Amino acid sequence: MMRRAGWLWRLRVWGNGRCDGKREIPSAQAKALGEAETRIVEEVNGLLASAAVCYTRAASMLWAQAHSLRRRRDQASERFEQMMKTAGRAPVTYLRHSVHVVLLFVLGAAELAFNTMAFTAFAETPIHGLVMATGIALVFPLLAFWTGVRLRQWPHDGTLWSQFRAVLGLACVLGVMGACLYGLQMLRTFFLQQSGVNVTTAAHLDLALFGLNVLVLLGAMAVSYLSYDEIPNFVETEREQRGLDHALVQREGRLAELYHGLRFEADALESVGRQLIGLYRRTNRHHRPLSGVESTPTYFDDDADKNHRPAFRNVETDVGQEEASVRRMGPVSADGETVEEMHPVARAQHGIVPGRATQGVSTPFRMARPR
Repeated sequence: MMRRAGWLWRLRVWGNGRCDGKREIPSAQAKALGEAETRIVEEVNGLLASAAVCYTRAASMLWAQAHSLRRRRDQASERFEQMMKTAGRAPVTYLRHSVHVVLLFVLGAAELAFNTMAFTAFAETPIHGLVMATGIALVFPLLAFWTGVRLRQWPHDGTLWSQFRAVLGLACVLGVMGACLYGLQMLRTFFLQQSGVNVTTAAHLDLALFGLNVLVLLGAMAVSYLSYDEIPNFVETEREQRGLDHALVQREGRLAELYHGLRFEADALESVGRQLIGLYRRTNRHHRPLSGVESTPTYFDDDADKNHRPAFRNVETDVGQEEASVRRMGPVSADGETVEEMHPVARAQHGIVPGRATQGVSTPFRMARPR
């Protein structure tokens, strides 16, 4: 962990403090930091600079992604608002999209169960029959889905040509589904005959299974009809907007986490630097020939002296959320938009995503300690 200096680093600082103390370095009249203390500050500043570089690399891609998502979200929102303004209402659906998908999956599984028996009658292996039945079980719900949505979004106010195209497309789809149902009925009849079932029972079973096939298709059509609005692309645009909003919040949350990880790492490094400087001064004072406050530089104990607590590199000024530092990063897109226009960290500090780095979340800013 970077919260504490590595033992080799501490040992080196202790050795420097011991040697400098015996030679009374720095002198009691010194006003500036000694060589050893300056080296500690420089090493900590180097690690802070490395943390800033790591943050910039990790965040640059997220910045670009967030910017692209925000642009697409704004375009989808504009289209959706225009559609709402034209329609004078919000989308009207009777089933949620997740329920629609689950019900279609269940109906497809039911269709698979109905058809497996018929295809295994003449397939070489049960696997071949299952594969063929699966293909039909996928095609039927898709055709029913298209039919239900088409009926829901029927062009009532369209031209004669659009009405004709709608009728022609619907007739073709219904014709294909009817042909498939007839073929399945023939296969089931063949299977029942091979099984030794008498003609009367086979006819009744075949009719019952045919009715169940039709019921499944009608159910898939009804589910699709209830899951869409009568205005084409109305529900799709709303879902697109919500999906982009969700993705944008995720990117902003990750950016906030990265930023808080950077701040946490910077605070830890500064704490390490102050620990090492304190170790050096204690060791230096202990090994001086003349012990006492008078034999050490005044800044060792004078809180008012600027060198009592040396200032480390301000990471936030370089890569943080301040507007000036963000602007200095310059354009990130071909149209000249700057990072400032898409940097979401400032909003993250107002509650979008809480900083979790202080709770033990791993961060990408783990650099090797100086030895």
